[in-house]
Amino acid sequence: MKSPMLAAFDLTKEDEKVRDAYGKSDFGKGCLLARRLVETGVNCVEIQLGGWDTHQNNFPQVEKLSSVLDSALSELLRELRSRGLLKDTLVVCLGEFGRTPKINPNGGRDHFPATWSAVLAGGGIKGARSSAPPPTTACRSRTTLSPSPTYSLHCRRPSASIPHK
Repeated sequence: MKSPMLAAFDLTKEDEKVRDAYGKSDFGKGCLLARRLVETGVNCVEIQLGGWDTHQNNFPQVEKLSSVLDSALSELLRELRSRGLLKDTLVVCLGEFGRTPKINPNGGRDHFPATWSAVLAGGGIKGARSSAPPPTTACRSRTTLSPSPTYSLHCRRPSASIPHK
């Protein structure tokens, strides 16, 4: 690696308010580092946030992980956009499996490989897109969700649609 790329690893060079906006978690620090590396010309960065295999205690675990993911990822996207880097940088956020709509006896959700969620931003991707196959027998459950105007239902699971501005 060249010197500017190595310097990107020193997160103390960032203003404390910026570091706080990403969060104090390892994932937050990784998102800040990713932005700094992209600024130096690194063309591929991977950040991991483990712990999503929620076969037990799904709701408390997802709430905890979501707060880490939401703050760090939204700050990364905001900063890439404000610095003019988002149009040329593709950000992909996805997991290895979808989760069943049915809650198991351990308060968890099991693997559901027929579907999963992914977020794509930047790199010329147009916003407010949702893609899902028609519901199949494998997707159907007795779970009832209340649809709202900002959500569409695929396989009886909500899929957020955020307008592109």
